[in-house]
Amino acid sequence: MSDELLKKIDEIRTRFDVTYEQARQALAHADGDLIQAMILLEESAREERGEEIIRKIKYFWEQSTKIRLTVSKEEEVLLEFPATIGILGAVLSPRLALWGTVAALAGKCQIQVDSAGRHKQEPGSIDSLG
Repeated sequence: MSDELLKKIDEIRTRFDVTYEQARQALAHADGDLIQAMILLEESAREERGEEIIRKIKYFWEQSTKIRLTVSKEEEVLLEFPATIGILGAVLSPRLALWGTVAALAGKCQIQVDSAGRHKQEPGSIDSLG
């Protein structure tokens, strides 16, 4: 390995969290052009961050569909729906969600959060979208 190649690899490693092998491969794909190798590594890192965000969103969606919100009054279930719908409603219309919560509490209703496996589905409940 030449000194010039080693200097380029070291330069890449000071700017990116990559191994010597990854730096060497980036340089090989860029035909030895240091700037082009850095551009390739930036694009790769950007793609990885995007994939990580998508994985986190999918995980959040899966977990939130396992949690159900139940509105009941005197042991009678009035409404049951996945937490995902509640979150979407609160994001899309926060005032409506606030007034709905206030109305439910003013009507002496109970609002319960049930984890997966702890709830029983009542007839007329809203099923998850996914």
